[in-house]
Amino acid sequence: MKRRPLLVLVGGLILVAIAGLGFAQWRARYHFRTRGWTTDFPDPVADTPGALETMASRACVNVSLDTLNPVALDRALGQVVDGGFAWVRQRISWAQVEPRRGEWNWATVDAWLPAVAAHGTEVLVVLEDAPDWAGSPPDPVAFAAFASQVARRYGDTISYYQVWHNPNLGDYWGGRADPFGYADLLTRAAGAIRSIDPDARIVLGSLAPTAELGERNYAEDVFLGMLYETGAEDAFDVVAAQPFGFDTGPEDRRVTREVLNFSRVLLIREAMVVWGDSHKAIWMANFGWNAMVDGWPSPPSIWGEVDPQTQAHYTREAVARVEREWPWVGLLCITGLQPRPAQIDRAVPDAQEHWGFALVGPEGQPREVYNALQAWARGPRRAQAGVHRADTDLARFTGLWTLGPKGADIGEPSDGDPPSGVALAFEGTDVALTVRRGPYRAFLYVTINGAPAPALPRDRAGRAYLVLYDPLAAMATVPLAEGLTAGSHTVEVVAERGWGQWALADWRIVNSPPERATYRWGLAALISFGLLGLLGVGWAAPRVSWGRVGAAARSFQERIAGGIAAPLSFLIAAVTLFAAWQVWASAGFYRRLGDHGSIVALAL
Repeated sequence: MKRRPLLVLVGGLILVAIAGLGFAQWRARYHFRTRGWTTDFPDPVADTPGALETMASRACVNVSLDTLNPVALDRALGQVVDGGFAWVRQRISWAQVEPRRGEWNWATVDAWLPAVAAHGTEVLVVLEDAPDWAGSPPDPVAFAAFASQVARRYGDTISYYQVWHNPNLGDYWGGRADPFGYADLLTRAAGAIRSIDPDARIVLGSLAPTAELGERNYAEDVFLGMLYETGAEDAFDVVAAQPFGFDTGPEDRRVTREVLNFSRVLLIREAMVVWGDSHKAIWMANFGWNAMVDGWPSPPSIWGEVDPQTQAHYTREAVARVEREWPWVGLLCITGLQPRPAQIDRAVPDAQEHWGFALVGPEGQPREVYNALQAWARGPRRAQAGVHRADTDLARFTGLWTLGPKGADIGEPSDGDPPSGVALAFEGTDVALTVRRGPYRAFLYVTINGAPAPALPRDRAGRAYLVLYDPLAAMATVPLAEGLTAGSHTVEVVAERGWGQWALADWRIVNSPPERATYRWGLAALISFGLLGLLGVGWAAPRVSWGRVGAAARSFQERIAGGIAAPLSFLIAAVTLFAAWQVWASAGFYRRLGDHGSIVALAL
């Protein structure tokens, strides 16, 4: 038997095996790095920046305004505004409002809610904290009556109502979490609020991070899935999560129930996708990192601990990750301005009262995390990844336009009027424009950073153009540019005709992962190796003397049939069992290959 064909055959098989395993690992690495990252032009998601005029900013801070006197209240709201926060998240305590059944006391809410409005800040109210007479878990009928009273009294000021807090934790539900009992309370409260305020938006109770699977506590995605099983999805418009960072930063990309980190919000999002609810937003009702200060009481914290500089860095990077990867996230409510005191006359509550998360210290001094968020909120405003209505205030319009909920309508110019145009500064790698076409000849001429839009055709003058003519008047999302370098860009559009059809509906922006190009080249290289190996096998197989190969195999078997056979079998069995454990265990190297890749690895 000639040795060259045999060597080529063996080398080809090895190359195919390496290419196959490398392909699986390369894909797994990319998907691990980009899990949850929106890489295609997204569909609109309500209650996210760009979807509503009031959501122009997602900066939100948790506050305890109901504990403050008028002077402290004004000072706190001043710090909210100075920090660049457009929203506050504040509870309305049922126990405080209705301490005895049918006896209403609105004095506290009447003090802080008008002050919030006077400072130009939006509010997300949390309806929680049952009075003793209502029981625990609370009576859903009595809670619905309370919710309707809130809507009747404050519906002109409040648009978003959050129903309860931590419903997936037993400590907040009579000692045992009950998704079916909470679904009843949620459904009744949502109906009561909407009967008074039809435009109200209902936010699901904030799902707390936990790895438990019942019955005292339920992991967020498990609890949410059980809510969907009850048919409660119509009772809420927004899902609320609490992705605290604990001991790792926002770039910790592990996504499992056992790991408490910032990325676990993806478990909730993936559950929503499975249940067909991906058109809803997730609001981060609480997030942040704990950083105690020397001299503050500091018993062991269940939240993990970092230093103040790391806290500020992690928080800013978390915001950047949301803006870059997750266009389905709406509000980002940091925890918090200052914590709710256990006792009003107590200057520095302990760590359980969340002072480590505070943006402002006990004496009113801003901390580093406050300064970091202030810099973000006050930074240059550009459209981030997601869907933005055409009439977004981030766009600069010139010429004649009419703006409204349907987007932007081109005006019909008179002689001498300049052409209608619009420019949008955005942060991303891909941009598209959704247009309403009409039955008349019309065009949009588009540039990116002053050059013709690369994804559009060119006319004889070299202009990139988008056709607005369609006899069926259909809507279409048209890519303008893809694969731009990451960073800031400006898209400019000049209209030629097209009035009366609300031609511009929305902008769609993607900020693709930096690994995308490397990933594609890596896949191409591995496929090339695999094809090269197959060519070698195809060339060598007909030239190998298989009879002699069989004889050689039998000879090898006979040589090891003595004392070496049992140890060799034991070794092979041990390796196989170890590989199987790695494949199907909850953790391990092979889990990163994904289900298909790990099975291939086991077979090899």
